[in-house]
Amino acid sequence: MSADFDGATILAEITQRLNAKARADLRALDKHPDELQSRLVFRCPVCGWRSSPAQADKFEVYGEGDHDVTYNHCGADFQVETQVTHIFISPAARTAPAPGGAR
Repeated sequence: MSADFDGATILAEITQRLNAKARADLRALDKHPDELQSRLVFRCPVCGWRSSPAQADKFEVYGEGDHDVTYNHCGADFQVETQVTHIFISPAARTAPAPGGAR
């Protein structure tokens, strides 16, 4: 990498490439007629419109399980299943860990 690149330039380039990939991934969803699994959006089975839960004002679908949705865009009723993965982050240890990791 040449010395004339700064952090902002590098970040802008990475963001542009990621946004282009995300747009391509979303366009590919339009061609997928079967059940759709996505980390970003859900798709209406009637009109095909896709939206994030926040864009559709459907924050309840962020919770684990099945959710009944009436879609604002076309008025269709359908069900969205949400699967949640948890990551637990603990604070740094205050004392040195015991041998073998047990306390």
